[in-house]
Amino acid sequence: MTGTWKNLSIGYDDALARLPEALKKEGFGVITEIDIQATFKAKLGVDSRRYRILGACNPTFAHQAVTKDPQIGVLLPCNVVLYETDEGKAVLGAVDPMQTLGAAGLGEALAEIAREVGARLARVLDAFPTAYQAMRPETESRRRNTMGLRLVLFVMAGAAIGFGYQRLIGCRTGTCPITSNPYISTFYGAFMGYLISGGLR
Repeated sequence: MTGTWKNLSIGYDDALARLPEALKKEGFGVITEIDIQATFKAKLGVDSRRYRILGACNPTFAHQAVTKDPQIGVLLPCNVVLYETDEGKAVLGAVDPMQTLGAAGLGEALAEIAREVGARLARVLDAFPTAYQAMRPETESRRRNTMGLRLVLFVMAGAAIGFGYQRLIGCRTGTCPITSNPYISTFYGAFMGYLISGGLR
């Protein structure tokens, strides 16, 4: 698979609406837009997934590349693709200029242009939330809740053990610093439960 791809947490329509502005922020304009779904329907009479190919152009870098080699135009513009999966999820991808411009064998100057364009396209993709990013807050909240519940359970169990030990066994001489007093024994058990819980994280 070529290019860079991201599974998005937002829908196809939302992503398509945001895409031109995200490209504009990195200096790209959309000079071509191909609706693959509509084209297949019109030319072949077949139904297919929603699929758009946007030709993104940064005039400054395009001018530099064409100036170095007029034939480099066959690799332009930089394609950005958005499509919808069978499950209704949106997938966004962009060409990797290092696989096109940077691989043209025209030396370091063109490779530098490819790296800069690639970095800008990467920032365009980063502007969109991925499915992993969308799930992360919920996952983190669940993890914290689980840790908190475990801590409470260990503390309560430790306190119960400390209290039970003092009541059932205790200190026969009454001089033991911990087990001679039910409050101290209970607190000590709760504290040990806290320590054990922390050690098991």
